[in-house]
Amino acid sequence: MDRETSDIGPAAAEQHRPGRTLLAATGVWSIGGATSAFFAFAYSEPFLPLDWVARGLWTLAGVVLLGWCLWHNWTPEGRRSAVAAGGFVVLVLIVSPILWPHLAASGNWAQVRLDFARNRSNYERIVAQLMKRPDPTSGRSKIDGVSYEVEPGPPLRIAFPLPGGILDNWTAIAYDPSEEVLRMGPVGRKPSRWDDPDLEEVRLWFGGELRRAWRLGGGFFYCIFT
Repeated sequence: MDRETSDIGPAAAEQHRPGRTLLAATGVWSIGGATSAFFAFAYSEPFLPLDWVARGLWTLAGVVLLGWCLWHNWTPEGRRSAVAAGGFVVLVLIVSPILWPHLAASGNWAQVRLDFARNRSNYERIVAQLMKRPDPTSGRSKIDGVSYEVEPGPPLRIAFPLPGGILDNWTAIAYDPSEEVLRMGPVGRKPSRWDDPDLEEVRLWFGGELRRAWRLGGGFFYCIFT
């Protein structure tokens, strides 16, 4: 009987490892959260933050996982794993309000850079064509399926609207050879001269109100208008 028990016991223990399952679930939860944050703007919009739904569901899953850890804490075979996993879940939930926006911003910027690199040749070709025109017409138009909007200037400025947006809120890749947007101070989340009356013309690019701009290079900027 002792021999039979010793032979079966390790096999049964190997099939039922609550601690291992708990740690695996914690790993999947944390990786899933990081992935959801990084690709937040891929399934969301700057003006329709669906990532908050994903973030809420992920947080709820973390609370459920934490409850699972507490339950396993009462079982001797899973106590050590439950303490480790539970502590990790609590730590991630605490720092998530800081990490999630940074991961989302990094993912969005990576997506913008990738899309810009893929379409840059088209943008530059259209810019070159419009530069040759003696009097380019202001307003929106299209060349070879690529939409653009012109402000004759001088200097000639061209915006390439991106998909998405709500009502008068929209994003675009904007070409400004003067790079005058840099006069508005730090370009990004905390511009310092957004209300400067001397910069009203730049702020009111293309009939909208420029809220944020990120430099892409070569006179191109990723811009958010409202």
